[in-house]
Amino acid sequence: MINIFSKKDSKNDIVEQEVLVEEKHEDKANDTIEFLKEMTIQIEGIIQQHNIVNGEHEVLEKLAKQIENHMVTVSNLTERTNESTDKLFSQGESLLEITKDTVNKSLEGKKSIEGMVKVIENLDIETKDTYENINALGEKLKEIGEIAQLISGIASKTNLLALNAAIEAARAGEQGKGFAVVADEVRKLAEMTGESSSNITNLISGIDSQTKNVLNSVEKSTLVVTEGVKSSKGALEKIEEVLDSFNRVEDDTDSLIKTINTQKEDISKIFNGINGVDKILTETNEQIIKHIDEAHKVDEKLEKSVYHIAQYVK
Repeated sequence: MINIFSKKDSKNDIVEQEVLVEEKHEDKANDTIEFLKEMTIQIEGIIQQHNIVNGEHEVLEKLAKQIENHMVTVSNLTERTNESTDKLFSQGESLLEITKDTVNKSLEGKKSIEGMVKVIENLDIETKDTYENINALGEKLKEIGEIAQLISGIASKTNLLALNAAIEAARAGEQGKGFAVVADEVRKLAEMTGESSSNITNLISGIDSQTKNVLNSVEKSTLVVTEGVKSSKGALEKIEEVLDSFNRVEDDTDSLIKTINTQKEDISKIFNGINGVDKILTETNEQIIKHIDEAHKVDEKLEKSVYHIAQYVK
């Protein structure tokens, strides 16, 4: 009896142990399944986070593309600005050359006007001298006319005296014949002197009339020449003002060209900087695309792993 019970107990113990082992295996399997489920959830979370990162990468890729397009636009704009600056610089140099040429021609014109002013001033002096000389000549003619009138008066008196002497000689008879001849010669001389004086007076009168006409003409010429001097000096002043203006324009243009040249250098530096930034952005964009491709590959592997784990769990 004792042996029979002992065998039964042994079998029961074995069965209990097997049950315990199965329960342990089942517990371990359940633990494994739970672990795999948790792992699946975690992997799915990782995939979700990875998708978010991929989305951010896509945003970065789009942003990089937009920046690249913007940089191309800025580069084109900078290039056009550089071309415009070159054109403006060239036009400024042309303007400076034209201004310098105009200044040189204005200087030549100024010299010509200065020479003309000097000639007109000399003519004005000579005209005034001529006027004064003619006026002095008129005064001398007046004096000669007065002397001629005086001579004419003396001739008249001499003629009268000769006539009286002839009368007295006639009264004296034979004794006065010689005196009568002299008196007659004196009378003739007085008449000739009177006629000459009269001719001189008439001539002086004509010369005086012509002198007055010449004086009027010279006076008018003097006024014209004086106005010419004033006008020439006014033109010279205007030329000097124009020269001053052109000199200022020349200085301003030269300053503008220097400023444009400085801006051109600055734009060139900016353009080089933009090219450098564009290169960096291009390299960054390539790195982003490379990382996105790698992330896509990792994502595919994770999805496959999750799928297999999920199938295993089921």
